[in-house]
Amino acid sequence: MTTRATGTSLGGAIVHTRKPKTREKNPTQCPACGAGKGEPCFKNVPGRGLKSLHRTHRSPAPAKNQPTRAGHIKQAFRAAADLGPIILVPPAQVHVADGSPILGDGQAYVMRSGKVFHPTWCSIVAEKWDTQPRGLLVIASDTVGGRRECSACKDPLAV
Repeated sequence: MTTRATGTSLGGAIVHTRKPKTREKNPTQCPACGAGKGEPCFKNVPGRGLKSLHRTHRSPAPAKNQPTRAGHIKQAFRAAADLGPIILVPPAQVHVADGSPILGDGQAYVMRSGKVFHPTWCSIVAEKWDTQPRGLLVIASDTVGGRRECSACKDPLAV
């Protein structure tokens, strides 16, 4: 059995070569000067040379939790739920051309996270139907709860 020695041989003696372990103080560097943690910061000023900024670098701050859209949506749903439950009813009729619901007596349009109800087809209801038709709901008028009437419904659109 043969054994292998690592390193280089100098006249019969084996000299082990090993790289010293180097460790960076901070792998992240200053975006302005490239200095690491604990090192002074210098700014290269054209025509004047290096200028000390009299500060030492610290570890980067932890990332802040950005507010997500989901949090705002949950808040809107909670606020709408406080106004009263949404009890769906089938629309009186469905428009033949585009499938939009047509209200009968005692019905209103609402959105799941909305604070208003719509007794007629107005510009807001039409826009909701064009962009997200599944979000337009039909409920009985006596179950609107604390929702207020839409101000745009005073000028109804032709269905």
